[in-house]
Amino acid sequence: MTLFSDSDIKDAHKRGISKDSLNEQWIRLQNGFPFIKLERAATVGDGIRRLPENEITRLKDMYEIHSDDYDILKFVPASGAATRMFKAVRELYETPLSEDAKTVLEKIEEFPFYPFLKKLMNTKGISIEDLKSNPKLLADLILNAVGLGYNNAPKGLIPFDLLDGHPTTAFEEQLAEANKLSGGKVHFTVAEFAMNDVKSLLGEKENISYSIQDHSTDYIAKDGDGPLRGKNGDLTFRPSGHGALLKNMDELNDDIVIVKNIDNILPPGKNQTAIGYKKILAGLLIELKQQIDTFLLQLENDPNADLNEMSEWIKTNLNRDFEASDKATISNQLNRPLRIAGMVKNEGKAGGGPFWVKNTNGISLQIVEGAQIDMYAKKQVEILNSSTHFNPVDLVCSLKDYKGQKFDLKDFIDRETGFDSEKNVDGKNVTIIERPGLWNGAMSGWNTVFVEVPVSTFNPVKSVNDLLERASTPLSLTE
Repeated sequence: MTLFSDSDIKDAHKRGISKDSLNEQWIRLQNGFPFIKLERAATVGDGIRRLPENEITRLKDMYEIHSDDYDILKFVPASGAATRMFKAVRELYETPLSEDAKTVLEKIEEFPFYPFLKKLMNTKGISIEDLKSNPKLLADLILNAVGLGYNNAPKGLIPFDLLDGHPTTAFEEQLAEANKLSGGKVHFTVAEFAMNDVKSLLGEKENISYSIQDHSTDYIAKDGDGPLRGKNGDLTFRPSGHGALLKNMDELNDDIVIVKNIDNILPPGKNQTAIGYKKILAGLLIELKQQIDTFLLQLENDPNADLNEMSEWIKTNLNRDFEASDKATISNQLNRPLRIAGMVKNEGKAGGGPFWVKNTNGISLQIVEGAQIDMYAKKQVEILNSSTHFNPVDLVCSLKDYKGQKFDLKDFIDRETGFDSEKNVDGKNVTIIERPGLWNGAMSGWNTVFVEVPVSTFNPVKSVNDLLERASTPLSLTE
């Protein structure tokens, strides 16, 4: 019996997925991905740079002086929904109330979305006393379509702060930060169903661009012994994680791309440190990129180029452990996309970690998720637990070569990285696949530099109650 029918293949083709790719997806769902082989954790002095004060000043100046020489864009993955963020609100339906749900109920008037909720209450003739005495009613008003509809809303459209009494969303705050970093030029990857709402909020301006996660990167899921299907028997396709966004990035034509997750943002008046360190990372990228381009031009034009100097520079500055005396090998090591990744000291926060990883291409610095590690291998778990830093998705990337031509980013993916996991979909426990992540396997072949950044640059909103801490300090639109 053939696993995929002609109708399945036709549905896949409409998404840009070939029959061979469909079969490859199923094989991957059957076999999974091999585990990552950790060599050791990257630490300060061994894979992670800690910048002294004079370097911080110099690199920030480097950015300020040379930023006008480059097309710079801020790239914000923003297709995620706020479902997990409102877990505490859903717990208002339960008895007894959890502590998080009690906090929501007791402090509802302090949340930045309360002005919208208050307006809704007025139209329905509902008082604050009604909500306090009826937690389920409050949950309905926040979550459901008859209310604010936040349960499945894009996270970026949720008000994160009050600025001069007005609710402001993560999209607006990301745009404000882009004004300080990239001349306001920003690209958002947005859920298809939310595109109109996002454009209505931000407008269709020349400096703002949008894209959706391409359907050709969608993945089927495994339900028991066969692929997951809908009620009508059609294959169910699902977005395959952040790694799929490499295609969106590959279609950009900018020199430098600054990557930041939608929920990791502070409002104007509180984000000076984050902006400053983005400039520092970008200054380091510009400095390294200038030297790389100089070396590549020498390799191309100077028969007496000092190969030993280049080899040593690569080992010291690009964390490549190799000995090379021929031009081709050195050129291959230099002529790659470059990323500078900020790393924060691990204080119990979630996030992939920086490690030295061994694969078929040798040992290199990589960002690794816990799901990629064999938790039954004692030595691997010991290395995992020795990690001192995590990745807050704080990246500055160079996407063009020394001749100004775009790299084909697909050439630098480690297609053997990724992970499968169990997920409940429509009441069924199914196996799903996450492609190589945008900042781990999808960038595996890039030149990589890790830099320690302050924990104060990492300010994600993971839970609705995180908004209360942000609301505790009065803010002003004036930065």
